[in-house]
Amino acid sequence: MSELTREQVLMATIAGKGPPYLRGVDLSALDLSRAGWLVKADLRQANLTSSNLARVNLSGALLEKANMHSCNLAGADLQHADMREVKLDVANLRLANLAGAVLKGASLVGTNLVKVNLECADLEKADLEGANLSGANLKNAKLNLANLKMANFSGADLAGASLLGTDLDLARNLSQLPVPAHGFAGAIRSIQLTDLIQLVCLANSTLLIRVESSLGTGMIHVKGGRVCHAEQGDIHGERALMEMLQWNNGRFETFPLSLEGQASIHKPLEHLLLESMRRKDEKLSEENRQCHSDLLKQIRSHTPIPAYPSKDLVKMISGRGRNLSANTELQISDAFDSDESGNILCSIVGEDGIFIAPLSHLTIKEDHPLFQQVAAYQGVHGTCHG
Repeated sequence: MSELTREQVLMATIAGKGPPYLRGVDLSALDLSRAGWLVKADLRQANLTSSNLARVNLSGALLEKANMHSCNLAGADLQHADMREVKLDVANLRLANLAGAVLKGASLVGTNLVKVNLECADLEKADLEGANLSGANLKNAKLNLANLKMANFSGADLAGASLLGTDLDLARNLSQLPVPAHGFAGAIRSIQLTDLIQLVCLANSTLLIRVESSLGTGMIHVKGGRVCHAEQGDIHGERALMEMLQWNNGRFETFPLSLEGQASIHKPLEHLLLESMRRKDEKLSEENRQCHSDLLKQIRSHTPIPAYPSKDLVKMISGRGRNLSANTELQISDAFDSDESGNILCSIVGEDGIFIAPLSHLTIKEDHPLFQQVAAYQGVHGTCHG
């Protein structure tokens, strides 16, 4: 519940000099409806959950990171308010005036925004999933990278609105996609990002490719068949492109791109892709070395380990004059890394003495704690089955 009553908030406002200072104050479930004395109020990080702010005047107010979950703001005046990262999930803002308001990164999941005025508002990266924006005024609003899944825009005015990279519902039916004046619209499944970029460049297209994965979100600009700019988080240019090209999976959308704009990448596509492949190989090698190191430690902690030779190992050992069959149980007494081959070698104790053999030529029992790790290693290095 609220720390203050409506009267106490009013008295604090009257007693103070300048706009009301209520930063971080708990005003949850408080009835402040029709209050006209909260203009430019500092309500940053305040708790306004379930409060009644219908027709309140909060124009120019500071509401950054305020919690306004389930709040009633019907008909409220929030013109030019700073509402960055505010929580407005399932709130009621019907007929509210948010012209020029800043709602970057705001959460408005399931929010009632019917006939709201958002002209020139900044909703970049805002989460509007399931929000009702029917009849809303979004003229010249900025919705770049906003999540608009299942949002209702029926009757909304989007004239001049920026929708660059909006996270539209990818599960929509193909028939719902607008048919472009030239070319075709559709969806491609299971394509590598490098192949997609080459396809776009081969067609001499001018497009923005928005890429999303579990590692982040980025944008790639292609103009006239050349990759000219990329953004990923706070990084730009070739570095951002290389970062995205290391991602293994995700999803993408393409959007029209004007011929004007940034140009931070100047190398030919072939050079960029070769550099990406080189970096991926280096990363894979480093990951393999780490896996080797971890597996070596585990093998040494479990020795001696019962193992059986593969047919190739039997043939190799027999060629040295030793007696060995595929049914012979051996003991792995130690393991070490081979700098030359990059494989794990094992010190083996058998009936005929001690010898060295690659781990890829040995089989351990399925009930052994290291069976899965060894099988995974052998899947990469080519197991010789017995």
